[in-house]
Amino acid sequence: MNVVRADPHTPTGGTSIRLVTGYYLGTVVFVLLDLVGGWNIRVTGLQGLPVLKYGYYAGCLGAGWLIHRYPRSAPFVALSESTLNLALLMLGFLGTYLRALDAALAGAAGTVTITYGQIINLMLNGGILVAGIYATLYIRREAGYRVAGRPASASDTGRGSLPPGHE
Repeated sequence: MNVVRADPHTPTGGTSIRLVTGYYLGTVVFVLLDLVGGWNIRVTGLQGLPVLKYGYYAGCLGAGWLIHRYPRSAPFVALSESTLNLALLMLGFLGTYLRALDAALAGAAGTVTITYGQIINLMLNGGILVAGIYATLYIRREAGYRVAGRPASASDTGRGSLPPGHE
């Protein structure tokens, strides 16, 4: 089994994988914040759909286990889940906006409200999306390829030699 090992000379790659793993395994904290404090900051796009929201939380825990077990899946999982969560968030924004338009057309005062939870959710998912991209680049480099797809050279590591096993 190939396990991705963090290279101390490239903190972005190994750190990104650990960050993504911790984020998904830390879903328990987000569930507790939601249940105990009423702070839904993890998946605000499903606020009005509790069954789907808690199913999404379960999926995030499963994603954490998958990344922990197979670290090379971190980029795929992070990019996929973050994209889905951002799409749900944008649909939530769109729903709020459409309700305000409906109210305005009916002659009532319509307002568009963006919550702090939605803003935090946007920042969290944007950060995980970026971490997934860094993890992808790190894994590609570990596999011996540069971003452009050409074989890595000694100058690609930034320290004058290839990582162990890539000489």
